[in-house]
This record gives sequence, structure tokens and C-alpha cells, in this order.
Amino acid sequence: MRFSALSTHFFYPGWKSITKVLVLVVGSRFLVVLLAFSGLEMQAQNNPSQRPVFANKTDSIDYAVLDAKLDARILQMGHFPSPKLFDSIQTARRVFLDTHPFVWRFVFSQGRYFTPYQSLKSIANKDSITSISILGNGRRRLPDSLYLYKNLAELELIDFKLSKLPGKLLRQRQFKRISLYNNFPARRLKLPKSASITALIIRGDEKGKLPKKYKAFRNLEVLTLSRNNMRVFPNVAGCNNLKLLLLAGNSISLDKRPRKIPISLLSIDLSLNGIVTVPSWIGDFTNARNLNFNNNKIERIEPGIEKITGLQELSLYKNNLSEIPPMLYTMTSLRVIDLYYNRIPKVSREISNWKNLEILYLANNDIYSVPEELGQLVKLRELYLHHNKLSNLPHSIGNLEGLNILRINNNNIVEWPVELNRLKALGNFDCSFNQFDNIPITELDFRNMKILSLGGNPWNADARRKIEVWVKALRENDVVVHLGDGKRPD
Repeated sequence: MRFSALSTHFFYPGWKSITKVLVLVVGSRFLVVLLAFSGLEMQAQNNPSQRPVFANKTDSIDYAVLDAKLDARILQMGHFPSPKLFDSIQTARRVFLDTHPFVWRFVFSQGRYFTPYQSLKSIANKDSITSISILGNGRRRLPDSLYLYKNLAELELIDFKLSKLPGKLLRQRQFKRISLYNNFPARRLKLPKSASITALIIRGDEKGKLPKKYKAFRNLEVLTLSRNNMRVFPNVAGCNNLKLLLLAGNSISLDKRPRKIPISLLSIDLSLNGIVTVPSWIGDFTNARNLNFNNNKIERIEPGIEKITGLQELSLYKNNLSEIPPMLYTMTSLRVIDLYYNRIPKVSREISNWKNLEILYLANNDIYSVPEELGQLVKLRELYLHHNKLSNLPHSIGNLEGLNILRINNNNIVEWPVELNRLKALGNFDCSFNQFDNIPITELDFRNMKILSLGGNPWNADARRKIEVWVKALRENDVVVHLGDGKRPD
């Protein structure tokens, strides 16, 4: 789960010409500046663009004029600008943003798999329409013509001000899914009772007008509330069929326990929030199979999570853990655990409990030691130990006969681990940027190798000669080999 949002101001390649500048009023206070470009492909819904929203009309217009002038300079050149000019353009934008109050808002475009509402008049067979997308432009109600489409199963609504959803439409048996993007109602959104809706998506409600509860959709299975500036866990009490809950990109801390937790939940995404401590009540999601805490500030995990005895995937990428919490070692059902980018110095011998583990991410930590018990993880297929402080590998690594991916690059390993010679299933192996000066090529049997990285090691002259011959043979068998000896990456 690796997410990053980019401002559209960086998408210069491919822009042809500026056709117009639009200033749209949103609500009574904020205005959105949109630059329209001919030939610029619209973003997919799962990758919306980001735009600044200013507090008054004057700032919006001034920024639009500035932005148009800056972009025109690039377009006049006919090619991508030099780094110096590019930096000056970005500096001018940054100075303006630093001196005028604004917020970033995600701008959503119509999904490519929906029929745009504006195209419906040209389609004679109304029964063929199953999904419709509507750009609301601030409207407060939906068009009555939607009831003409008897097979409508999915509706996408963008830039509305809906305070309630039409119960008559949502109660139709074939209607299953509704998505709202940047809906800014005057009061909290009210959900009608519906036994047909199985998926609800709401994104971009920065003003806290989300529904207080969701149990009106009694058969709801998927609830997505990503990027809504939420601060507390949503009230999903009564959603007894809920399987998937996506809460990424909010400001949730988990300090406050929800009233009632549906035990039906299988997957919960809490990435990109403000979590410092994972509380003990997280263990009340007893049937969860996947928990995602990526990109938070987690320093501590309280005992309780181990009560999720069937958990298969646990993601703690990019947090502030200074150790692997002891209770995690007791979770024998884990198949994948991601501990990338923390501050973990070592791995306990209790790692032997992870008998069902298939993928282990430990890269980008401070690990200086991995125990011999690693070799007991006989189901392991992928092992990521790169960018640590290892000076050796456990001898038992040779027991991992099913290992397909092994990355030990960017460590301080001096002697070639002879046990690696037993790993005949390896298809992707990276040992670059260590301290190897020799390699026992004649003893290696990398018969399944597809990608091999050897660069950045101080190979002696004899090893270099042998590697040159070996690599030539590998490449003749379509193996991708990297031998770059450039600067050691961080």
C-alpha cells in the first residue's frame, strides 16, 4: 500500500495549449481555480488531482492569472523548461501560496466506466444503461430522469450539495453502489433506508457533513470514507454485513473507541492518518484478515491485537516503531507483515512462530541482527532486508528453499553467505552495495533467476573476471543483470 498525491502543476509534459481559465464558486466562501487544457487526459477517480482553494474571489483570480502566465512561459518554449527556470516558476507559485490562505482540495473527474449524464440523450435504449456519472456543479438534488433507467445499478455524483439521497431510487432492487465525490451539503448527509445498497463511497467531505451513522444501508458490504478530514472512527454500528472499510487519508487518531464494532469486518484501511498508538480495542475486530496502518506515526501497539487470531496481512509501513511489539510474534496466522521504514534494531528469536508467513518486509530499519530462527519460516517466498545495518545473515537462511525474492542490498555484509547457494528457487536477488569481494560462482545454481543485482560491491580482480563471464551466460538466458557501480544509494 504506497500512496502519494501529486499536484497537477507538475504535469507539464503533454500540455498543448491553455484554452480557458475557470473560477467556480463553491459554497459561500471558497473558490476553486481550474485550468482547462486541450489534449490533457482527465484523471481516473482513484488518482484525483489536487488544486488550491482560496478564501476569496480576488485571490482565486490572481492565482489563476499568475498560473496562466507561468504555464504560458513553458508552452512558448516548446519543450520542458530547464531546472533553473522550472525552479523559478515553482518558487513564484510557492510564494503566492505561502502568502494567501487556502486549502488543498482533490478534484475528481468522471470515471471512465460510467456513462456521463450529458451523453444519455444520445442513447435510445435506456435499459442498456447500468451506471451513470453526473457532474453536479453545486446542485442540491438529482434529476428526476434517473428513474427512467430501470437497470441502473451504480451512480457516481461529483460536486453536489446533497443533504439527503433519494430513498425511492436507492431502494430499487438492482441498485447496488453509490459514490459521492466533493459533496458539500448545508447539513449532515442523511441516508435513506435501503436493503439493496452494498457499496457506499464518500470522498472529499472536508467540512464534516458525513452521515452520523450508516446502518440505514443494512446490507452494506463496502464503505469508503477516504480523504474526508475525519478525526474519529465512524459509527458503523448496525452494519452487520460490512466486509471492507477504507478510511485512508483522514486525521483519525483512534483515541476514541467506536460504540459498536461489526465483527463481520474483514479488511480495514487506516493508512495516512494521525495514529500514534494502536489501542487494545482494535482486537475487537476479531474476524479481520487485513489491517493497514501504513504512513501513520505509530510508536506503540497495545496488547489486544493478538486477539485477531485469523489475521493474515498486517501493514505498518512508515511508522515510528522502535521494536517489533512482542504480541505480534504470537500471531501465527500472519502471511504478510510489512515493517518497512521504522526504527527497528533487531528481530527476536520468536520470529519462529510465524510458520505461515509468506512475505516479510523488514527493509529500511536499523536492523543489525536476524536470528537463526528465520530458517524456520519454511513458507517464506519473499524476504526484504535491504537498507539495514546487517554484517551477516543467519546460516539457516539456506533452509528457505521456496524463497523467490531476496533483497539484502545496502547493508554491510562482508563474507558471501554460502548458504545462499542452496536457494535454487530464487528468481529475484539483490545483493548490491554490500562489502563482498568474492563470490563462489561455480557453486551457485540460480536456475530460476530472472533479475540479479550485483553492483556496488568491492569485487577483487579475479571475482570481476569470473562475474563478467558468468553474467554474459546469464544474459544469453534472458536474465536481467544489474552491474552498476555507481554511488551507494541512501
